[in-house]
Amino acid sequence: MKVFVLVVLFCSLAVTRLTEAGRVPGAGDASNPSLTVQISAAPVIADWPFDVRTTWDSDGESRLWISILRAAQCGGSVAAGRRLDPAGLIVLDGEPVAASGQRADQLTLTTPDSYLVCAYLGMSADVPDAVTQSRLEITTFGSSDPVSGPSAHAHAVPAWRHITTISQLDGL
Repeated sequence: MKVFVLVVLFCSLAVTRLTEAGRVPGAGDASNPSLTVQISAAPVIADWPFDVRTTWDSDGESRLWISILRAAQCGGSVAAGRRLDPAGLIVLDGEPVAASGQRADQLTLTTPDSYLVCAYLGMSADVPDAVTQSRLEITTFGSSDPVSGPSAHAHAVPAWRHITTISQLDGL
């Protein structure tokens, strides 16, 4: 029983530290809402769908913004993030959300690159209560990787061949 309690305590401390590490210093108010974004840790193949899972907990109803940027950071506000990458993908644009909840959005990106998934939670896009980020790698299959990829189980199609004989079928 003591081991179980220690494991639960350790896991709760790790989650708290993860949430705090995802917050941008100076963003938000003293109520300290939590916000997390989870994506695949492995690189995602270009043009294949992937999930962006967002979980939040705050004192009251809020708004949620999610962007995918080609930037080194999210910025302290939605506008700051959009200035870092004006061509960034807007997944959610201030959608009203309950005090706590979670959602999963399925997305597809076609351009291989390194991206940052940014989430902002609060009543104002200018001064969000919480900001978090997660790194996303979009890649293609390498030509030397015969085990993975959409054609991993397909056989090579032979080159065109000329028909030289046709056998006669009985009954036709």
